[in-house]
Amino acid sequence: MIFQRQYKEPMVIELEFLELIKLNLSPDIGHTCEIFDVSMFWENGNIYWGDSEWFKVEREKYEGTWLYANGVRWRIADEYIENKEVY
Repeated sequence: MIFQRQYKEPMVIELEFLELIKLNLSPDIGHTCEIFDVSMFWENGNIYWGDSEWFKVEREKYEGTWLYANGVRWRIADEYIENKEVY
């Protein structure tokens, strides 16, 4: 996952989830794709990430985008800020 923000240092962070166990993609149709808050936490040896703070509170009922994996690593990736798209 690549996160970009409007401020510098760092401007871009890349997350790589290791040994993905489950991914639930559920876009919010009719709205923009900005993510204003997230939940990211360790539980039972796995890393959990959800596109809202409510994911941690209501994980069993949450219908947004979320995933869990055996691990995660991250890095600053400001080199992605150029005149090109990154996939």
